[in-house]
Amino acid sequence: MWFIVKITKDSDEVSIVQSFDKFDNCWDEYSQYLRSPYSIQNGFLRMCSANSEAQAIEYIKAKRREDKEIAIREKGSPERVIKEWAKTYGVDMNKAAEFTTERFREGKPKDLWASEMSEKLKEIGYKTIEGKVAKHILGGSEYAFVDFRKAISTKDGSFHKMESYKLKNIGGRWLIDEVEIRDAEADLGGAEE
Repeated sequence: MWFIVKITKDSDEVSIVQSFDKFDNCWDEYSQYLRSPYSIQNGFLRMCSANSEAQAIEYIKAKRREDKEIAIREKGSPERVIKEWAKTYGVDMNKAAEFTTERFREGKPKDLWASEMSEKLKEIGYKTIEGKVAKHILGGSEYAFVDFRKAISTKDGSFHKMESYKLKNIGGRWLIDEVEIRDAEADLGGAEE
C-alpha cells in the first residue's frame, strides 16, 4: 500500500492523511501537494510505501530521525546536494536548476533550462519512485563524485538507473557539473538512503 503521511511542524508527530492501493493514485494526490507546499497547515506531507498504517508511521518517524542526523553531519555536502536534487528533479525544475552549473545546463539560463526540462519530462511521464546514494568519493576540494541508484517510471514503464554525478565546488557550494546515466540492477537495498 501507499500512504500520504503528515508530519507536524516542529514536532515528531506523524499521522496518516490518506492510503492508496496503487502508486499512481498516491502520486497524483501527493504531486498536488508538491505544487503548493504551503497548503498543509502546521506541517508537511511525505509519501511512502508500507504494509500497514502503523508501519508507514514508524518508517516516517525513523526517516525523520535519520534525516536530522544526516542534516547535521552533511550540511552542504555533495551527498546532500544529490539527495536534494533527487527530491526536486521532475517536480520543481526551477529549484533543481539551483543545484547545477552553467556547464551542466549547456550554457542555458536556469529558468530556460528548467522550462525546457519540465516539458521534456512531462512528455515522457517521468516520475522518480525511489533513490539512494550508492557511493560518494571526494576528489579533493574542487570535485566530488556521487553515484545515485534510482527507480523511475515513464509512459514506457519502470526502470532502474545508476546516475554518476560529478560535482564542482564553486565558491564553497557543491553544484552538479556532469552526470552519466546507465541501466542498473533492480535491487536498491545495498545503497545508502
